[in-house]
Amino acid sequence: MQPITLISLTDPGQALAKRLLTLMPGAEHLYRPQPFQDAVRERFQAGHRLILLCAAGIAVRTLGPVLRDKYQDPAVLVLDE
Repeated sequence: MQPITLISLTDPGQALAKRLLTLMPGAEHLYRPQPFQDAVRERFQAGHRLILLCAAGIAVRTLGPVLRDKYQDPAVLVLDE
């Protein structure tokens, strides 16, 4: 199964990620990764399922250039804390 990565950018997002991690003990959490775009794109292209705790616009601008199609790309869930 593909790994799950939660990525948060704010303190409230980090708090939500910690709560979600209790339901997904094998998931990875990145808090304010630098550089953000590289961290997100690397994991996406490696097949990680992503839970992005940020504004939808940030997620769209970050992943837009690397999207292929719904049959090949891993799942992405965007939650605004």
